Amino acid sequence: MVALLPWKHDPLNPGHRVISALTSASILTSRPSNIPIPRTRGVKAEGRRYERLVGKKLLEPNSLRLQMKTGAQIELRSSVWFEFLDANGRGVCEADHLIICPDRVVVVEVKLTQTPRGISQLKHLYLPCARHVFKEVPVLGVMVCKTLYEQPEALVGSFSEVLKSDPNVIPTWHWLGR
Repeated sequence: MVALLPWKHDPLNPGHRVISALTSASILTSRPSNIPIPRTRGVKAEGRRYERLVGKKLLEPNSLRLQMKTGAQIELRSSVWFEFLDANGRGVCEADHLIICPDRVVVVEVKLTQTPRGISQLKHLYLPCARHVFKEVPVLGVMVCKTLYEQPEALVGSFSEVLKSDPNVIPTWHWLGR
């Protein structure tokens, strides 16, 4: 990997909502009507295509295969909207993918290029909401990216490695989209 300059990431201004003192959270059935559907172009459109490609990869039988004796179903939900209430008031957020297993839930954040913002969104926005909704099972997070910028804290190569990873660390799954 080429030595690059470190990210200029300001933890005091992460560029997204940070949940503080979460009191409630729920999953919405669809995008809130007051949030317009963006018309993406260029790199943003490429990112959305990659996000859909990751969703298709996750739907493959070998990607989500777990050693479950009961043959329980695994559910993949894409573009999951959460509504929440915290110390800052009412808010909404959209997780890229949610994998619901009988014994755990995995929140998947997809980025074309690895960024500290992706990990920050998982830690401070999506995971708190998902953990509030799915209180009965552990909730894990993973960032899937096509391009690595620096060596991540935890690098995984498959979904099964995500499930085996330390729940206190958000792994990065480097997947080129092939």
